Amino acid sequence: MEAVRQFLRRETVGEHLRVDSAVSKLDLAERDGLRRFICIHNKALRLIDASWDVSDLIDIRALISLTEQDLSVLGTTPPKVVTESMCYTEHLGPAYVLAGSHFGKRVLHGRWMRTSDPVVQRASSFLCTDILAQSWHQVMSVVEQSPTAARARIAAAARRTFNIYHTVIQDCLSCADLMSPVPLAEQAHGTQ
Repeated sequence: MEAVRQFLRRETVGEHLRVDSAVSKLDLAERDGLRRFICIHNKALRLIDASWDVSDLIDIRALISLTEQDLSVLGTTPPKVVTESMCYTEHLGPAYVLAGSHFGKRVLHGRWMRTSDPVVQRASSFLCTDILAQSWHQVMSVVEQSPTAARARIAAAARRTFNIYHTVIQDCLSCADLMSPVPLAEQAHGTQ
């Protein structure tokens, strides 16, 4: 019998690679690249939080708060999010995607560490948190204990989560206004 983790990896490989490919193009050692990366996560996390309740497995609100702290350091406000009233019941899919993202975050953290920009260095809250890494084993334990019949629903919810990220990435990369910094007069409080 195929392990649940291998099943989910196989079932989501296309969506996962599409998201990884888009995110890997961002230069996290530069302000604009990091700003876009953090905006992507802020918006996607808020959409996921509005759609699923993963709070028993991941402190998603803390992650959102960390992205907001980093955006403030970078002189940017969080992107606008229009949430629909969609409440999905299979929360293990998004929990799997979010907790599993800590593996990729290790690589991205290394790229961010190359910066010599002090502002980029201070925007460290999200990339330096261990919330996702700490959640990984608990998430996988719950996923592995789920009934075999639930696997397809978990995979579908994971694909839906990757698709949220992909849509947000496209929005954040194509909308210059979304990424423009807050005017200096408005950020005079504490980002210097």
